[in-house]
Amino acid sequence: MTSLYELDAQLRNIDALLTTNQDPDTLEILAAAREELEPEIETKMTHILTFIGDLTGKINQLDTEIKRIQKRMAALKAKRDFMQKLTKDHMIRTGRTTAEYGSYNLVVTKTPPKVVIHEDEMQWMPLDLCRVKTEPDKTAIKNAMIGDKLVIHADGREIVLAHMESDLTVRIS
Repeated sequence: MTSLYELDAQLRNIDALLTTNQDPDTLEILAAAREELEPEIETKMTHILTFIGDLTGKINQLDTEIKRIQKRMAALKAKRDFMQKLTKDHMIRTGRTTAEYGSYNLVVTKTPPKVVIHEDEMQWMPLDLCRVKTEPDKTAIKNAMIGDKLVIHADGREIVLAHMESDLTVRIS
């Protein structure tokens, strides 16, 4: 079966010949060829759109499954964390620093010190003690654009920092 891009090329060629040719017999042949090509394109597009629909359904199923698995993983992690806390609490309550249970050895050790940030006091934190992540604010950039470009002048030259572009999309319903 012929691919869609080959069918499109044939259709463009026929359309180009239809606009440039003046011979009535040739125009009739070209019109008949176009009419013969259109059902083939329609069939090909129907197959492609059906396939897109199938892929969309599979993507949605996978997305649902991923969310289900993520919830299951979160529940298992919560259960594991609870059981680890239960084990630690047991060791602390019994005053033991080491214990053997079957093939498992438990040892209670002190963790290395860690920094705990007081979130309600962050406004007083010196900036040299902070990591600052900067990222472009596309809304502010769009508002600052003159025409469809954001341009600065530096070192005697014009530098385009950003520009607008648009693309085509197909909505399938």
